[in-house]
Amino acid sequence: MQKLKSAVLRFFLLQKRFFKRKLYLAILLAAPFLVLAMRIAATEDAGILHVVLCRTGEDPVGSDALADKLLSLNGIIRYTEVPTVEEGQELVRQKKADCLLTLPSNLAQGIDDFLRGKNGALSMFVREDSITIQLIREQIFGYLQPLLVERTGLRFINRQDIFKDADKDELAKEYHELIEKREFDNIFRISYIDNSDYDPNAANYLTSPLRGLLAVYLLLFAIASALFYLQDAKSGTFAWTPFARRPLFPFTYILNGTLPGMVAVLVGLALSGSFTSFPRELLLAVIYTITSAAFATILLAVFPDLRALGALTPILLMVTLVIAPVFVDIRSLTVFQHLLPTFYYLASLHSDTILMHSFIYLAIVFVLAAILLVLRRRRPGKL
Repeated sequence: MQKLKSAVLRFFLLQKRFFKRKLYLAILLAAPFLVLAMRIAATEDAGILHVVLCRTGEDPVGSDALADKLLSLNGIIRYTEVPTVEEGQELVRQKKADCLLTLPSNLAQGIDDFLRGKNGALSMFVREDSITIQLIREQIFGYLQPLLVERTGLRFINRQDIFKDADKDELAKEYHELIEKREFDNIFRISYIDNSDYDPNAANYLTSPLRGLLAVYLLLFAIASALFYLQDAKSGTFAWTPFARRPLFPFTYILNGTLPGMVAVLVGLALSGSFTSFPRELLLAVIYTITSAAFATILLAVFPDLRALGALTPILLMVTLVIAPVFVDIRSLTVFQHLLPTFYYLASLHSDTILMHSFIYLAIVFVLAAILLVLRRRRPGKL
């Protein structure tokens, strides 16, 4: 019981030392501010691509309905409206917009003409045909598809002998009402490998990399704790304490400094809307925190110089951002991904197989860290 009280007391004394450091507090508060800033940005008009719309006439069922749908979107492509075609073209020329979409006064008639082999119903004015224009075009096609299907179906009905004497306008009205009443489920069901469903309404292109950024942030916390250890070791802070002479004390020190970062990451995930379930998130966070501390301990043992480890830190973090993966998954770098703890944390969220690999990776880095610390302790004046 006395040993437990002594361990708890040492834990709080170490925590007190960390919280007295201004740099440590700044890093600790960075996660909530990062999440809040990105959440605010995600609710603002922050489209990466800009499309201007111009209606050439009133068309409630066709062009107006399509324009209203596009203008209500909040995503990677931002749509605004201009009163004249000339004004929209000028915005494109000045690079204030990526393209101009001109909507006809009778979109349904334009689609009918297109189905007969005539010119297209919509007009786009662009500077150049790039991948961004293709992305814009695909999104517009997606929202245009219901009207295209309806006009194709109506054209097929009008060609049937059974309807040759029917009133065309009345037939079109009845067919439109029938289409409007039908409810269709999504043709695609997107799920993760653990069979949990993907919710597109909960996703946002600005907040989607937050989990990866917070994972790199926690790794930074562990490495920063290793740097603080080197500072204390150099100043002789723990020179006369018996527990500091134990081989695993550097790992304990780093883990102690990383734990508040784990709490900050969990809070950040909750604020970002990326939180899944508490048991799963807590388990992954605990595994990743211990793994990050062991990984930082390996770096500490290999680079026991404050300047060397400090110079290595930004390089390692940049490499992790590219390889982990945080923004994109580069398949050719798969071999290198398995060397970084961040990969296992991100990949195990929806995979029990990767979660088991995380335990194996943790065991490997912990044993390697222990071996390196023992070898370092045999050299006088080191760590």
